[in-house]
Amino acid sequence: MGSGRQPYAFRKTTEDYLSVDIRAWYRDGMITPGNKTCWQWSRRDKPYATLSIAVGIKELVLRPLETESMSFRGDSYGIELDWTDCRLGGKRIWFRCPLCRNRVAILYWGQCFGCRKCFDLAYASERETGFDKAARRAGWIRKRLGWVPGILNPKDGKPKGMHWQTYNRLLSEYDRYIGISYEEIRSFNCKLL
Repeated sequence: MGSGRQPYAFRKTTEDYLSVDIRAWYRDGMITPGNKTCWQWSRRDKPYATLSIAVGIKELVLRPLETESMSFRGDSYGIELDWTDCRLGGKRIWFRCPLCRNRVAILYWGQCFGCRKCFDLAYASERETGFDKAARRAGWIRKRLGWVPGILNPKDGKPKGMHWQTYNRLLSEYDRYIGISYEEIRSFNCKLL
């Protein structure tokens, strides 16, 4: 009793929360000691919420700012930074989760900042049905091949510069995922009848 994979339908997902990714900030040059900047979350290409960032040597001070869409208490949150050495040289930057102190690349905003495990968040892919998963993978292959998006659209040709072996492998995977998608749709329609 209770063994096997547990349903994730009752858990919130990472998409339900605003998130910040230290890797993207570092790549964009925002993590420089003494730097003060703002980060803006968008929904449907419209600003949704804003975060003030003050960078120290070993920590960031994050302060959510009030916007038309969101109201915050105005608290500031000190988030410790950590660095690890990479195997082939260089360093990798991490947040230290303020709740559990683990190294994480992404923090989520709830009533405070925390990692995925502290907020007990599932990934959206954990809720996917067989159809959703197959359709997503088929869509990814369509994008890689430069075809028009949408699995109901017809196939197109091989992109210029792609090896035939790679194209044939992707085409075979695509056909398999489309078959799974159509079978899921067919079985769902049969259940409705």
